[in-house]
Amino acid sequence: MKVKIHPLFFVLALYFVAIGRGILLGGYLIAVLMHEVAHARMAKWRGYALGNITIMPYGGVIDGGACYDRADNIWIALAGPAINLILAMLVTALWWLMPASYNYTMDICIANLSLALVNLLPAYPLDGSRIVYALARNKMRAIAVLRGIGIALGVGMLALCVVSIWYQFHLSIGIFGMFLVYGAWAGGERNTYLHLTERAPIVKDYEHGVRACRLDVGWNTPLLRLVSRLNPQERYEFTVLDESLAPRYAVSETQLQQLCVGHALTDGIGVACESYFGQKSRPDAENT
Repeated sequence: MKVKIHPLFFVLALYFVAIGRGILLGGYLIAVLMHEVAHARMAKWRGYALGNITIMPYGGVIDGGACYDRADNIWIALAGPAINLILAMLVTALWWLMPASYNYTMDICIANLSLALVNLLPAYPLDGSRIVYALARNKMRAIAVLRGIGIALGVGMLALCVVSIWYQFHLSIGIFGMFLVYGAWAGGERNTYLHLTERAPIVKDYEHGVRACRLDVGWNTPLLRLVSRLNPQERYEFTVLDESLAPRYAVSETQLQQLCVGHALTDGIGVACESYFGQKSRPDAENT
């Protein structure tokens, strides 16, 4: 995973330092890092690896794709705001145990709480848009609407920043507006979650010899656990056993990768095989 920091984040940092809110800046930095780590850990657990991600003032710019499992998209999107809400609650609980810590941890609580709530908004490229996108049937229309909401909300925030000049100027609102407009208008497809089966294929090292392995696996063995076994020195064939431990399906490495494309990596291989081989055996499937 390649992490880049967008210039807007440095602008926000300079603003906080200029107004003497360095502690709040530190709180936001911790909140953003924890937010992205949570996304990455959940993505890895669901069988994905993060591609390029750009750190922005209120999180990272991450695109979703129509080929990703709906549940995976939702779980990954929720992981970031969830960890921020947990951190905010832990800080609040600390105030009950150590009231003197309030003055030193209030900014951390505010940073995590605001980051969580802001990212749940259904505006592209915020995490809330990933949830709406995953649930939508018409993906093209959904992403167009979500981008439109992101641009409209960003323009509104910029206008509010200009109006605040005559009252109490808040540059952070303008920076957030620029973040939304930039993310919705120019968010790149490179900032995406990559499915394990979409990464570089495993090339066998036949020059030095490859061990042929046959492995019996249970009906409910997660696909992710089997994919993690693939390596250049071994070539696997998996025999899927049913509940009575009788052989049911023989699955090659190539077929395993095809199963992973059509199913969540947390699914059991038995259920995935029933769906996959059932479709293969149908006349209409063979003619397509």
